[in-house]
Amino acid sequence: MRIFWGFMMAGSILLLSACAEKPQVTADYDHGVNFSQYHTYGFAAKEEKYQTLDG
Repeated sequence: MRIFWGFMMAGSILLLSACAEKPQVTADYDHGVNFSQYHTYGFAAKEEKYQTLDG
């Protein structure tokens, strides 16, 4: 029974320590850039159609 409570205590400590602090998110960019000159963004490659061996 003592081993069971040891595992329960260790599991509780691990779960609580995982929620201890949220990550700090920041952004760094050039404030002098005119972002209105950018019109589109291509993050994913275009889907290519299937081609057979004979054309």
